[in-house]
Amino acid sequence: MTRPVDPARTPGTSAPSRGGASRSADATGDAHSPRPTPWWRRALAALVVAAPLVLLLTWGEVLLDRLPPLTPTHFGASGAADAWSDSGRYWLTITLVVAALAVVGVAVLPLRQAFARVWTLVALAWAAAFVAGLWFASALVTLAASAPGEESLSWQAFAVVLLACGWGALAWGAHGPARRTPTSSGAVAPAPLAAGERLAASATTSAPMFWWLTAATAALAVVAVLVSTAGGASPATAALVGGVLVVAAVAGAWLARITATVDARGLRVTSWLGLPVKRIPLSDVAAVRSEDLEPTQWGGWGFRWLPGRTAYVARRGPALVVVRRDGREFAVTLDDPEPLASVLAALAAADGREQPTRAR
Repeated sequence: MTRPVDPARTPGTSAPSRGGASRSADATGDAHSPRPTPWWRRALAALVVAAPLVLLLTWGEVLLDRLPPLTPTHFGASGAADAWSDSGRYWLTITLVVAALAVVGVAVLPLRQAFARVWTLVALAWAAAFVAGLWFASALVTLAASAPGEESLSWQAFAVVLLACGWGALAWGAHGPARRTPTSSGAVAPAPLAAGERLAASATTSAPMFWWLTAATAALAVVAVLVSTAGGASPATAALVGGVLVVAAVAGAWLARITATVDARGLRVTSWLGLPVKRIPLSDVAAVRSEDLEPTQWGGWGFRWLPGRTAYVARRGPALVVVRRDGREFAVTLDDPEPLASVLAALAAADGREQPTRAR
């Protein structure tokens, strides 16, 4: 018989003691929530995203009146222009793309997860500056050309990339880094396991930042296709660029929501899409612990790999850490990892091996 573990009722997994005080399940979220970023800083970061749109609507209009009917939209490896488009239509396409990025920038301001919010704003600022910078570079080399068809782009391309990187950094500085208040962790006794009884436990966690990054990547795929098409690229090239970004969006969606399950088979982490993320058989479990995970020590956020350790990191805070027989470690961040850790420790002990250690 398999007995599912209810963290609220099962002895050894309910309200584990942490230095003499139990962790409250009804917490307001302060223990694991990011320190709120002031709204004026969020708004300032959104203004950084929107600034390229303002430049397109002001200085862009001034330059547009001076441009010839056709403006180069693509430059070859030598820097010479090899594709042109109607100047007004090209400016309008670029302006609409940058306006869409600015709207997304405003939409992410209420996002509670600070990490997702700040890095989405950074990505949007970079994209807005890059797209607008391409138009300004094209317009300026057109006005500087001695004759139509003689346009050439050289150092301006590098300047646009550097400007975009600086603009993204400016958005990060305007918003400020995402910080969290410290969280606590403690050891929990293995769940009781009667002879012949089986235990099972599972927990589901989601990462809003992956949903937002997936949406942002999908939006960038649309932008890339529009810009490539407007720039005279072939349908195959536009499809290739968009396809790469779509694959990246699907990869983000894959990690947006996962379920960790512990039973007689060991630990299984699966995506909401039904695809496996990680599997560790019970026979390979050498030690189990729960700890407050610091993403920078595991390579960052997302599915991370470092020599000797891998992790699914959705946030700072509580995580289940499994040490394998060869010394490798795997971690997965969960709202409450202790029930799963207790069950996994009990199952590994009942499997006829030395009791896995429980460490802070």
